[in-house]
Amino acid sequence: MSYLKSHIFSVSISRNIDLFESLFNTYYAGLVAYATRLVGNVNTAEDIVCDVFTLVWEKQEILQMENQKAYLFTAVRNQSLNYLAQLKVRDEYREYIEQYLANYFGQFDAEPQKNLYEAMRYSLLAGGKRLRPVFVFEFCRLCGIEWKNAAPFAGAIEMIHTYSLIHDDLPCMDNDDYRRGRLTNHKVYGEAMAVLAGDALLTDAFALAASAQLP
Repeated sequence: MSYLKSHIFSVSISRNIDLFESLFNTYYAGLVAYATRLVGNVNTAEDIVCDVFTLVWEKQEILQMENQKAYLFTAVRNQSLNYLAQLKVRDEYREYIEQYLANYFGQFDAEPQKNLYEAMRYSLLAGGKRLRPVFVFEFCRLCGIEWKNAAPFAGAIEMIHTYSLIHDDLPCMDNDDYRRGRLTNHKVYGEAMAVLAGDALLTDAFALAASAQLP
């Protein structure tokens, strides 16, 4: 928190620094405890409270309010509820893309290249934050379109990302043994199969994206 204070306090000596610092020192700990009860994570709570105090600093008139305590706790509550709402949406996106990718590769179970598809699935369905599909879905939603229609693009981007991870782990590159807590692809299926799995994911990503129903 010393960084936040030093950064804010150094911006302009013309502002009411003493009042702001007094407000910060008086309510910061209580606001963090309150936000932690709401969001369940102290680091996230600290970020939320810092955002609120940044807003206070930018809007100097708040420093002159009589009900500063009520304003601060209401602002932290609103920020926390917004965070939880965003978290719920993100989890919905993640669950959807996980199932979508699993279903997409399920169609290849009867194909003769069983070992190749198994290697592709091993890395692609290994979990992760799925930030790229989340961004795709949210961008689609913000544009006023049904976000599930963007699943082929979201899946394709994740396939390209997974390809890059498989190849990055190869002995000729970073030579990593583990990825996301599991043995890397080449450690399980061999270097040659890992190269093919990455190449296949990259190529098939374009086929998946091309299958999307554009508006």
